[in-house]
Amino acid sequence: GGQFKLAWGDHFDRHLHFDVAKSDFIGNFVSVGNKVVFKAHVPLPEPDEFNNTHGYKFAITDGTTNGTSEITELNNILGGNPTPLFADGDILYSHANIDENGTTDIGRQMLAYNIQSSEVTILSRELDADGGTGSHAPHSMVKFTDGWVYYVGSRYFNDVQKQCLFRTNGTSIELVDNTITDASNLTVFNGKIYMSASTEATGKELFVFDPNGEPTSIEENKKMSAINVSPNPSYGYVNVKGIKTPKATYEIYSLTGSMVEKGIISNNQIDYNVRPGMYLLKITEDTVVKTQKIIVK
Repeated sequence: GGQFKLAWGDHFDRHLHFDVAKSDFIGNFVSVGNKVVFKAHVPLPEPDEFNNTHGYKFAITDGTTNGTSEITELNNILGGNPTPLFADGDILYSHANIDENGTTDIGRQMLAYNIQSSEVTILSRELDADGGTGSHAPHSMVKFTDGWVYYVGSRYFNDVQKQCLFRTNGTSIELVDNTITDASNLTVFNGKIYMSASTEATGKELFVFDPNGEPTSIEENKKMSAINVSPNPSYGYVNVKGIKTPKATYEIYSLTGSMVEKGIISNNQIDYNVRPGMYLLKITEDTVVKTQKIIVK
């Protein structure tokens, strides 16, 4: 097997500069191009206005001592809470509290940083319900085949704050849909984006968004509520209630998108033969399609 090496001693290099070696936290690692970006809690030159002696900074490394440093371009506008999120090629997406020009607090916004050109783009400038400093708080980022990075971000609509679906190309952001809220856990599967989200009508449900369809093509699984799968977790079979035709089919996919089994639903039951784990079960009846996670024991 592999060998785990300590962060000191003969088998592992300590690539820590700018007092990161004195940090009491290093984490949130994101691989960007041929480097790794992270955040570190490092000593401040002097205590800040709240008498804090440490502060969070963006840092970057190429795996060498001389190639490990803070990201000055990001830290110069940093007001606090730097968090690397996602990488697309040489672009790092992150969120942080931003002090624009070192003086103006514009809240917790999304940033794009190009590790080759060192260019920083402030992608969001969200306001709160009263028009003051707000927070975009992006998370759950995925890259889709259309070239856009889709993610969940915060925005106010008629004094109501929602976690909605957005997308970015690294230079700007676009609101994709605000009919859902509390979106999270985005994942790409079979040319669509799956997520957990809520509406006033359905509560928390599984939603599927098709970026290649109409802009409002959110398919709510409430339409499939008549189809019920149990038990879950299960051992070798599941019962399927709500099937109206004898030609309903099923497909079982791994979470990486590989189909591992398919067949016809017989007598409202699916007898499967797959390894224990978590899968996506896709049930098709005419034009009705329902997909849900199942746990196989």
